[in-house]
Amino acid sequence: VWSVSPDGRLVFLLGGAVEAVFGQPAEFFLDAADGWAPAVHEADRPALRAAFARLPETGSFAVEHRVGARRAVSRGRLVCRADGVPL
Repeated sequence: VWSVSPDGRLVFLLGGAVEAVFGQPAEFFLDAADGWAPAVHEADRPALRAAFARLPETGSFAVEHRVGARRAVSRGRLVCRADGVPL
């Protein structure tokens, strides 16, 4: 479980087995200028960034990508306030 800014660049919350999955402690992502991106295979980053860019229109996404030697699927959902402004 994770919570990021609507553009995906700022990580606000990480939960679960972050270190086991990504090979980095949660603090790595919370302090990183580009949030989750350093953990994702460089070739797969554009697809995730594009999914975040489309999030205001789509409301959710699921993108398969590599994390080290593993394959993963990141799923996201835009959460908004009652007035429609993203949290």
